[in-house]
Amino acid sequence: VISRKILWQLSTARTRDQINKANYSLVDSLNRQGISDLEDQQIELGHHLASLLHITKKDPDADSTLWLVMMQWSGKKWNIDLPGGKRHLGESSFEGAVRECEEECSLTIDASWVHGEPRRSIRKADEANLYYMLRPPSDMMMESLESNSFWHENGFCKEPALKD
Repeated sequence: VISRKILWQLSTARTRDQINKANYSLVDSLNRQGISDLEDQQIELGHHLASLLHITKKDPDADSTLWLVMMQWSGKKWNIDLPGGKRHLGESSFEGAVRECEEECSLTIDASWVHGEPRRSIRKADEANLYYMLRPPSDMMMESLESNSFWHENGFCKEPALKD
């Protein structure tokens, strides 16, 4: 779970100083969630995450939202992206999104969590992608994640620590 504000800083960083500051903020946030050993690692935002950051940049709550992301080591760098994938034959877009989220994050989505209409990228290459913005009750999301066995494995992202 990462703040959209931190992800936006990383996606818009251009200078070495901006990139270092954005990486530091991201690593600090992950360290507070129990994920360590990321210092001095290259971190890259995935294609879908970068698209949705731009789609939501004018949202009124853009700087206060938390996003569920996945991290994957490619052997050279960490990739951070959204859960997602392709629909199966006969599935609606929403059913496919629910299944992919459950497969990739072990989070069972409830239709009542959908906030607004599905979002589309304005880029021609991404026009087929639909993004569902969710607002799950935080206690229900934590229950769903904590009920999965890999939640308890070492290094798996936990709920962000409260600030003093």
